[in-house]
This record gives sequence, structure tokens and C-alpha cells, in this order.
Amino acid sequence: MSMPQNVADLTKYRKQKERPVVAQIEDGYTMISNTLMDAAGATDLSGSELSVLLLIIRHTYGFKRKVWGLTNTYLAAKSVYCVKSISKAKKSLIDRNMIWEDEQGLVGPNPVISDWVMTDGKSEKRAKAANSMREQLLQQVEQMLQSDGTNAPVDGNNCSSSKERTKERTKEIDLPSSPQADDETITKPNAVIQKGKNWGAQIDLDVVNQMESVLAVWQGEDYRPPKPAALAKKCNDVRMMRTADDRKPEHILTLFKIAQADQFWRKNCMAPSSVRRHWATLCDIRNKLKESMQKPQPKTIGADGQVRTAGDWDKHIQQNCVPQFNEKGELITHA
Repeated sequence: MSMPQNVADLTKYRKQKERPVVAQIEDGYTMISNTLMDAAGATDLSGSELSVLLLIIRHTYGFKRKVWGLTNTYLAAKSVYCVKSISKAKKSLIDRNMIWEDEQGLVGPNPVISDWVMTDGKSEKRAKAANSMREQLLQQVEQMLQSDGTNAPVDGNNCSSSKERTKERTKEIDLPSSPQADDETITKPNAVIQKGKNWGAQIDLDVVNQMESVLAVWQGEDYRPPKPAALAKKCNDVRMMRTADDRKPEHILTLFKIAQADQFWRKNCMAPSSVRRHWATLCDIRNKLKESMQKPQPKTIGADGQVRTAGDWDKHIQQNCVPQFNEKGELITHA
């Protein structure tokens, strides 16, 4: 049956559904040694370094050749990284003996895995800094929990239960009315930072700066300071917690540091707004920590019948767990 002439055919205007891209061996494959793939997976590489290594393997072994002239521009076109990042990653791989490049610019993977430098030391430094920061946070949390007058109040932990009080206090705080989003000519009293309707006093900025210093240690080289608009938003959230929710700055910092000391909450509580939203849960965690600290700790009795101190434990570990050698290089054993 033919379509009437006065009826438009809309099928050509409809968006065609894209066909899924499925990887199949029939479309081609690259023969790679399992040892090389295992080593690539176990090596400490950045995203750009891994991308360059895989591209070089694809365009050498994938075409049954050991080396090929792959320029930085070509590699950048095949990846999501710029030419500068590709050049830096390529140089790092060469320095770590994972790929080689001759005088003519031909590059290829180094099949001698034993020559690879599996780590550049950056991950160990980040892990060491993170562990050190975690110990400091736990010590600070312990000091805060033991100090009188610095424990976050248990009552009124749920911010949503005081909506009416929050609205009334917000009206008092925000008078006169907030300026428009792009109007920065009208400033709030005592505001040291303001972006549109978001603003904060000096005490709010100090709290946010302390939070950011903690995040900077955790994230290392991946940390990026917040832009002015984001910084103003964080200060505004801290200000609302202080004024509308009756939270003290030391309470806010305590719960934030408790969250950062926990592997799960570290990823889910990275901003003041998250602290405010999960205030009740974080208070519960704090209370459990405080209860565990108040329980009597078991004491260890040594062979002499006396309670072992920290110094005794250090001496015990040094003698029994750390290998020691005499002047002749012989291992010293302890009965």
C-alpha cells in the first residue's frame, strides 16, 4: 500500500538508535604475553602512562612488529590526553624501562619485565602521608572527645526536625535580603567572602580552610582548591550550621575529622553540606568512639610480673621482631 502524497514521511527525521559496539575476536585481536599484561596491571601507573603503554602495545604487537614510529601527536589523537601529557607520560615510561625509543623515534614495549621499574615511589609517599594524616586525625578526635565542652550535642542532631526554627532564624540572619546571583555590590555584614546569596564570616572561612587542609593531605596531587563560588557555598553551609542549627565550629570540625578517619565516610562526607546532612549519623559514630575510649583497656603482664609499658613493647619488638647482626655479620638470636 503506497503512502498518500499529502502525508509526510517522518521516518527519515527520527533519530536512529545507535548500534552497540561489541568487542569480538573476529574483528581482530592483539597477541600479548600474559607476563607482560600481568606486569602492566601490577605496575604503579598514572592514567596517561597506562594509556600510552596500551597504545604502544596495540600499534606494535597488534601489527606483529616490535617498534613503530608513534609521535606524541598521533598518540594524543588516539587518547583523551593532550600532547603535553602524552609527552610527559612517554618520558616517564622510558625512564622506568617499560618502553624504549631509538634515535629515529621508533618506540616499542620492553619485553624484559625484570628491567621495569614497577613504582616511581609517588604512591608510597601518598600512602605514607595518608596514614600519617589518619593517625593525626585520630589523635585530634581523641583529644576533642576527652576535652570538656567540645563534644557535639546529642539533642537536635537531626537538622530536618527543626525546619520552622531554621526558617525563622534564617530570616533574621539574612536581613537585608540577599543580592542577585551576579550582583556582588551589596555585601553582608561581617562577610569576608560572598558570591551571590552565599557568604560567610571569618570564622566560617577558618573552618572551611581547616577542612580543605585535611582533604589536601588525603588527595595529594589530585587535590584541587575550591573555586570562589564553591568556597563561598561551603562557607555559607558552615554559617548555616552555626546560626540556624546552633552548632559550634569545634563540633563541626570534630565530626568532619571523624568522617575523614573512616574509610567509608571519607568518600561520602567531603563538604560541610555533607556534614550537615549526616550530622545524626556522625554523632552516633562519635558517641560509639567515646564509649570505646572510656572502657578499661586490657593490660599485658611481662615475664617479671610487671605491667608492660610502651617502652617495654618497643624493646621487645626491637629484640624479637627486628633482625640484628654482630660485627661479623652474624645474626643475633635471643633465647
